[in-house]
Amino acid sequence: MKDNIKLLSTTSPKKWPVLVAEDEPVSQRMVAKNLQDWGFDPIVAADGEKALKVLLRKNIPLVLLDWMMPGLSGPELAQHIREMDQKKKKYTYIILVTARDKIQDISAGFAAGVDDYITKPFHPLELKARLQAGLRIISLERQLLNYQKKLEKLATTDSLLRVKTRRQILAELNAELARAEREHQNVGLILVDIDHFKKINDSYGHPAGDKVLKKVANLLKKNIRRYDRIGRYGGDELIIILPNCGLAEVARIGQRLCQAIARLKIQLENNIVLQVTLSGGATSSEAFTRASPQILINTCDKALYEAKAKGRNQIIIFPQSQKPRAGVSND
Repeated sequence: MKDNIKLLSTTSPKKWPVLVAEDEPVSQRMVAKNLQDWGFDPIVAADGEKALKVLLRKNIPLVLLDWMMPGLSGPELAQHIREMDQKKKKYTYIILVTARDKIQDISAGFAAGVDDYITKPFHPLELKARLQAGLRIISLERQLLNYQKKLEKLATTDSLLRVKTRRQILAELNAELARAEREHQNVGLILVDIDHFKKINDSYGHPAGDKVLKKVANLLKKNIRRYDRIGRYGGDELIIILPNCGLAEVARIGQRLCQAIARLKIQLENNIVLQVTLSGGATSSEAFTRASPQILINTCDKALYEAKAKGRNQIIIFPQSQKPRAGVSND
């Protein structure tokens, strides 16, 4: 038996794993048998240090700790578990099992971070009831975490386009520039909007405009790298962060995006088919001694206006880094 840790069953999706940290063999077998009968998946560790190794490898939401164990005692192990929970942003429900029943001992156990306390000898049904109470707490905690993730996604994702919100994309641009500075890398940025978008809204209605925006955003997402990021800067303006990209790489990506959108056909009601084009401005931190989000955005914005003035359906790269190509111009 490797490391004196016994895996009593293979965890199935329908079973909750329970770590039993207990050094007395008879108690190990009795508790493990009861847990199996109740539909849990028991994992037994013979002492506190072995139990800690299991918890470092596995995500186990319920833990039964004997107070007196070799290596680490139950309260000492509980303190380690709470430190791990903070780092991993999760919660472990801890039941301390002991023959000690003085109020001072009970108080010390709770102070160490345990959630519940059961004294030996105990009736199996009492243990089952306490585990079920722990399950309710863990289930509630997981529900709350899921709700929190959903709220975070709602707060950071544009509800129409399913891209990042303006606030989120700017925060990520700031973080990406900081990372690039530490690692001596470049960050490219492209700011685009849809040519004649107001005319689309006026001619076909805002639902049609929304459909065009969604189609364009989806196609842009498909034509960037998996680690690039795209967000809605405002209205029909979209901003794309390109990690590890100098001006030449930004120009190539800009060309690909322009060409992809120019080929897009959008079916509206009454058999109306629209084809749209993009105008954009692009740059890279490569061009600046010390780039900031505002410097890059302002540069892209000026280049975007120039792209409009020069006839649209192009991305202007500033400053000039190479010969112009079809669909991409250099300032």
